[in-house]
Amino acid sequence: MRKIFLSLAALTVAVAANAFQLYIQNTDIADPAKRSVSISTAEDVPDVFGDGKVAVTFYAADKIVDVTLNNATLKGTNASEVLGFTCDENFQYIYIHLVGKNAIIADGGSTTGVLLQSPTTGSKTSAVMYFMAKDPGTASLEISGKSIIMQANYNATFCFGDLIGDAFPVTITTTSANQPVFYGSSASIDKQYLTFWMADLTVNASEKNQITMGYESLYVGGEIRTEGVTVKDNKTFAKNNVEYAGNLSIVCPYVVKVGDTWMYPDKEFTPAEIKEGSVSYDKATRTVTLDNVTIDGPLSISTNKAVIYLKGKNKFTNTTSKTDERIGFYGDAGQLNGDKDATLEINGNDKCYGIYATDGLEIGSFKNLTIDAVLKGIVGTPMVSEKDVLKLNTTPMDIKTTQAAIGEFDNLIMASSAMKWSVAATYSTSSKTLVDADNNVIKEIKLDKPAALEQIANGKTANGKFIRNGQLYILRDGKTFTVTGQEVK
Repeated sequence: MRKIFLSLAALTVAVAANAFQLYIQNTDIADPAKRSVSISTAEDVPDVFGDGKVAVTFYAADKIVDVTLNNATLKGTNASEVLGFTCDENFQYIYIHLVGKNAIIADGGSTTGVLLQSPTTGSKTSAVMYFMAKDPGTASLEISGKSIIMQANYNATFCFGDLIGDAFPVTITTTSANQPVFYGSSASIDKQYLTFWMADLTVNASEKNQITMGYESLYVGGEIRTEGVTVKDNKTFAKNNVEYAGNLSIVCPYVVKVGDTWMYPDKEFTPAEIKEGSVSYDKATRTVTLDNVTIDGPLSISTNKAVIYLKGKNKFTNTTSKTDERIGFYGDAGQLNGDKDATLEINGNDKCYGIYATDGLEIGSFKNLTIDAVLKGIVGTPMVSEKDVLKLNTTPMDIKTTQAAIGEFDNLIMASSAMKWSVAATYSTSSKTLVDADNNVIKEIKLDKPAALEQIANGKTANGKFIRNGQLYILRDGKTFTVTGQEVK
């Protein structure tokens, strides 16, 4: 088997060791002088080819080179790579952010689709390339070629998908007579890693195209759907204990999990923890719908701007005394909402949290939320972030805990002035918890609209409501009260 160890561009890079280089080409560009771009200085390039489809941004503090492909097609026909990156100590990571449909076409007999490498053999600096979708619902990537599709040299890692977020489709097609699809080429002292976190992978290859070769570690986050194919020794795809060549299909789950069971797009979702009702997921809106469910276990969603939407009566219990929060939002800007007559009841058996959010949560306007027998009721993550806020609208709440009703958000916002706490309560941004007038942590509390008093005329005494200096007061039997029932002298 003929292996292509270094392309021409890679050899050029090796001469200038310890300096990063980003190389991109598109031979379909009309002007020959603009068909290939080599970037080795940290200056943003908002429009690489002048067609508005490729942009490069540098984030020096995080050692990141960010490349956005917006419905872009990159194409190469020479003995080089179509997309290549060599890291240095200053820029170690390259993010390929995908918008819409994108393609990398290695159309030459010796053209590599993607090349990633650290500067030299034995380098202590590792190059890492992430392929991530800005909108997993619409983004996709196709890579095709006649030779090696993706090559890692020295210390280099390819990662498909993000730890948080839905999977997006990656389709790889090779017409090579005998080259591997993913090739790791370097001395034994260097490490190559290949990771499929959240990417639905389809490989179209012949029985002479080995999927992986030379990688130190292989991780697959989804299910391998090609019959008989497994991951052998955490290093390579194999079938019948032989390194596998041929077509391959990997399907990743949705970002929804109940208990230890992930939801898959093409499978019925019936984990044992769901005792009644149904759980569904809309990938386009990132919405989990709970329809009259009783779940004896935890539910989590791992994506930004996730929504859990309630229909009817919903209940979470913890009869098995697990420590997992009953509802977990893993991502920023989560939302809990529902129909106006929907309810949510959580009982943690004094072993777990009620609702947890890693970076901000908004609770909308449904009929009622009850959280009982939990360590903490509604919990954030101790951090300082403009998104790490709990926003409460008009959902009435009844929270009973052993440690804290609400805490660990950077702040709390009351969106409606109509809602009142059952006791005097404020949110302390220093201790990051809901406290009473004496600065004690509140463990039990209710949130509701105060009961309205009817305006009546009774004999000589006029009763009713009035506003003074923007504050609502109640006049009853000649005395003045606040809306919480406290008499005003």
